[in-house]
Amino acid sequence: MAMFTSSAEIAENYSRNKADTSLATDPRYASYDTQFRVKYKGQDMPIAKLWYRLPTEERNRIAKLAGEIRYNWDDYDAPFIREEGSTEGTGGFEQHLLERKGNALDALMQEWVWSGNLFRTEGRFLEILEMLGIENAYYNDPNYSDPKVYPVYLNIQNPFDTSKVTKKMIRELKKESKYAPDPTDRYADDWDK
Repeated sequence: MAMFTSSAEIAENYSRNKADTSLATDPRYASYDTQFRVKYKGQDMPIAKLWYRLPTEERNRIAKLAGEIRYNWDDYDAPFIREEGSTEGTGGFEQHLLERKGNALDALMQEWVWSGNLFRTEGRFLEILEMLGIENAYYNDPNYSDPKVYPVYLNIQNPFDTSKVTKKMIRELKKESKYAPDPTDRYADDWDK
């Protein structure tokens, strides 16, 4: 969100240390189902729903591979590995598969993302989808940031002069403020867009 200052140092600090609270009510970040998406045959959908669009042989292939993908136990930051013949993934895939009525993509979401196995590194789930050959998957990362400072010139022609506020203006503002939404209704702070 915009903040104007003549100090480059203040601008730099603000750009790095101010959370973007406008994400608080953005539906793209509401849950992992809205964060992890795939574009398939012209449609945009949650990863778990892709399962029902795939042909049976593709589902069978994915279900087999999904249980073979696990962490490299020696280095959690290393690429995921495939343990051929395994059915448990990181230790609970078969149970998730039963709970999700055979939907291996939903079971993978449970195993890796919802369970917290990828806590704070959720974007790595795309690596798993890539190992399965799922194309066009993407992640709406709620923690994404791209801090920048833009040099601008403000050409303010008619600034609001607070020394000229009248009692009538204050009464009008109080009257109109009754129609403003309560910030707690928006689940965000007062600076929310």
